[in-house]
Amino acid sequence: MKRARYIWIPLLALLIAIPAGFYYVHWSQQGEGAGFYSRLWSPEAIFAYWAPDDFYDSVQSVEGRFEGPACVSCHSAITPGIVNDWRASRHARAETPVYCSDCHGDDHRRLHMPTPRVCGECHATQHGQFLDERRFGFPSHALA
Repeated sequence: MKRARYIWIPLLALLIAIPAGFYYVHWSQQGEGAGFYSRLWSPEAIFAYWAPDDFYDSVQSVEGRFEGPACVSCHSAITPGIVNDWRASRHARAETPVYCSDCHGDDHRRLHMPTPRVCGECHATQHGQFLDERRFGFPSHALA
C-alpha cells in the first residue's frame, strides 16, 4: 500500500513538468529573434539582408506607391550611395532599366528585400545554379 503512494509523486511531477515545458518553449519563441530562445537575442541589422523574410521591416514613415524614377529621385538625396551603386549596375544600364520597384515592390509600406526567389523570376539560369550549389554545402549567397 505504501508503494502506491510513492508512484503518485513522480506522476504529479510529470503532470506539472510537461505543461510547464510546453509553456516555456512557446514563451521562449516570442522574442525579436528567430527560433528557440528568441527572447534571449536580438537580430543585428545585417540579418535583414541575410534572412529578409524573417527580419526585414519596411519603413513605415512614407506612404504611397511609387514607380522606379520616383524612387531614384527621392533616394538620390536620402541614400545616394545606393543610388550610385544602382546607376553603375547592369540593371540601370539595361535597354529597359530594372528599377527599385521591380524587385522591392512599389508600395512603400510593404517594401521587401528581394530573396533568391525574386531574383529567379528574371534570372532563371542563375537561380538554378544558385540552388544547385546548396547540395555541395557552398552556396554562393548568405540566403541559402
